Amino acid sequence: MSKSVITVDYAREQLLNWYKAMEVVSTGQEYKIGTRTLSMPHLKEIREQIKYWENKLQQIQRGKRGRRTFNIVPVDI
Repeated sequence: MSKSVITVDYAREQLLNWYKAMEVVSTGQEYKIGTRTLSMPHLKEIREQIKYWENKLQQIQRGKRGRRTFNIVPVDI
């Protein structure tokens, strides 16, 4: 199974696009990303996308370490 690679630059670009969308839509205007047109009813989706890309960017920047787990075997000496 192959994993798609998302670069820091791409994640930042996506995050900036969604920030711009939030700014424009929150003033009652429409905003277009690609072929999609976003308006006031899409605010929830915009917020979800911002949260997604913020988390994705943090994940990439910290090296995808995530949580580490260790197995501990108690030994009686």
